[in-house]
Amino acid sequence: MNEWDNDPRHLEIMTGWVRRIVDEVAKQLADDIVDRVGRIFLQAKASNYEMAEHSRRRFEAIESALIELRARGRPRDHDG
Repeated sequence: MNEWDNDPRHLEIMTGWVRRIVDEVAKQLADDIVDRVGRIFLQAKASNYEMAEHSRRRFEAIESALIELRARGRPRDHDG
C-alpha cells in the first residue's frame, strides 16, 4: 500500500506544473477567441450592412467562441 504524500513542497511543485499548463491553454484559447472575433468585427466594419447585421454577427461570434470554450473545458471521461 502506498502512503499519501503530505509534503506541502511536493504539492506546491505539482500545482505549479498544473497552473502553468492551465495558464498556457487559457492563453491560447483567449488569443484564438480574440483573433476570431476581431476579424469578424473588422469585416463588419468594412461591410455595408446595417447596424442590426453588425450586432447579430458580433453576438453570434461571441456565442460561438463561448460554446467552443465550454466544450474544450469539459473534463474527459477516463473511466469508459
